[in-house]
Amino acid sequence: MLLTSRSHKLICMILDSQEPVRIKDIARELQVSERTVKYDLETVRSWLQRHNIELQSQPHKGIWIEDTGIRNRLYSLLNDGQGIEVFLHPQERVKHLMLELLLQDSPMKINDLAGKLHVSRNTAISDLSMAENLLGNWNVYVERSRFGVQAVATEINRRLALENIIQGLFSGNDMFNLVEGIIQGSDIPLPVGRTMEKLRLSRDDIHAIFQAVNSMVNTCEKGNGVHFTDRMIIGIYIRLCIVIQRLRSNHEVVLESNEILSVKKLKIFSVLQEVLNDLSVRLGVNITDHEACFISQHMIGMILPATNEGIEDYYSLTVELISQVSGRTAIHFRDDALLFEHLLAHMTEKLTKYRHGVVDPNPLISDIIRSYPDLFHIVKQVCQDMFCKMNVHFSDSDIGYIVMHFLASLKRMQEMTKCKALVVCGTGRGTAQFLKIILEHEIRHLKIVGCCSVSGLERQIQLHKPDLVISVVNVQASVPIVVVNSIPNRQDLDSVREVITELRSRQNQKVTVDSPPSDLSSLEQFTQEVICKGFDLSRTILSEMKDYLSDQRAEGLALHLMLMVSRLAFGSAYDDNSVNHEWTSEPMAVIREKLMHIFREKNLVIPESEIHAILCYFV
Repeated sequence: MLLTSRSHKLICMILDSQEPVRIKDIARELQVSERTVKYDLETVRSWLQRHNIELQSQPHKGIWIEDTGIRNRLYSLLNDGQGIEVFLHPQERVKHLMLELLLQDSPMKINDLAGKLHVSRNTAISDLSMAENLLGNWNVYVERSRFGVQAVATEINRRLALENIIQGLFSGNDMFNLVEGIIQGSDIPLPVGRTMEKLRLSRDDIHAIFQAVNSMVNTCEKGNGVHFTDRMIIGIYIRLCIVIQRLRSNHEVVLESNEILSVKKLKIFSVLQEVLNDLSVRLGVNITDHEACFISQHMIGMILPATNEGIEDYYSLTVELISQVSGRTAIHFRDDALLFEHLLAHMTEKLTKYRHGVVDPNPLISDIIRSYPDLFHIVKQVCQDMFCKMNVHFSDSDIGYIVMHFLASLKRMQEMTKCKALVVCGTGRGTAQFLKIILEHEIRHLKIVGCCSVSGLERQIQLHKPDLVISVVNVQASVPIVVVNSIPNRQDLDSVREVITELRSRQNQKVTVDSPPSDLSSLEQFTQEVICKGFDLSRTILSEMKDYLSDQRAEGLALHLMLMVSRLAFGSAYDDNSVNHEWTSEPMAVIREKLMHIFREKNLVIPESEIHAILCYFV
């Protein structure tokens, strides 16, 4: 009996979850209707019964497999893959066909391709046509001869195509589990391992690479204080797998010497080099400095300052992007100064990464497209209209991150009366971000003001002054705490709603200003002090930094500094901590030091996220 690839993913979801999984959650992850999930469950039940495995289910609770021994047996069955045939859907089949072409050094006969994909010759020819169109996006071309078909590309373009396809084979859940597994040092998630096997790597190779990235992340964070984002962890892991596969096939990459030098200036390069040297010995391959640079390009913001070489001014592009989306949605995004600040920082980094061929994985892209299809397609169309003429073609993952900034702006327009909450998870990474999306979607009167790890909780409470804390682990705090599962169930959501109801009943108004003014005259005086302080800081910085700024950038920075002083006065700060820059390259290091000197002179303590946002005006 054949399992469809979707049914296979469904079983993996049930196995990976420590709690019963709801049909609603399965449908959202697989991007299908709940009715389709119910049909798939009938197939899964029949398949499991053939292996004497019973699937438990209960209304309003979910679906699960009870016995630990049975779970382990099913895990081994799926992991071994013996006797399990998985039927691929057309889109997945095309991805697998592209992998076959990219990994093959010699021409392949159409009949051989059809055999590998378990389809007819005619279907293989049809799939090949679609694959050829998609591969063209990465400048990979299909060459036909009497010996068969073959992918032709430079080594770097072949690798970029492999990276994009592997990212596309991962679900959002796979990405979260990958990050969690690397951070916690646990076993590699089953679906992740099965996907990476498609690169023709052995399980020992995949496990060794998994451990190497774990060592890299933990050593850098504990020894150097460098925080790896989810995107960096996923990107580095995929690229390292690709490097090992290509080296085993005797294909090396050669990059520009200036890129190699930039990587070597990175203060954590010695850690990367040590980990990669150990991996080289363990796997019997030679990971050169060129390969190390290719792997490290997901840390491009830490390696190189952003430049607009070959790209129009980032400031103007951001203004135009917001303007066009505002016009097409009839929503006043133009009036949101915070959206401009956040989006300018994001586009500066994104376009710099794009020039170096780096595509960020986006674990939430399926949820974004499914939950906000209209906004997604509008932003995608605007980006195509604006950037295609510059030969910049964003992937859906890239578009998804831009959409998230507009969604955040929409939330700010709607959140005036909402209770503020901090989300806490063991690592402060993907789980917290995932909870933020789910909780704000499910609970109307809730605003997530930040995500953090257990160790950073008290500092975040002082910074954001939340009404409650929502955590996946037991913690202590000076505000009400609700402990939930990493994927919140109905009972978890009800518990959060109960606390919010109680908070709202006790408080008619929640004021976030420290020592708030009690009357209008005090409020006026307080506001004047904030404005004057912002104006003074803005004038000082613009005077000191005028040689580094265009007139247009100076105007934008002046507005940013005024708003920053206002944010800090009201107990908040620029909240995009997803990018970790070192800014060690000239002239950014000089500019940063001048800024820090001004802040010290004025007795200002500025959060790192605000400093990064300011520096983006100078690139």
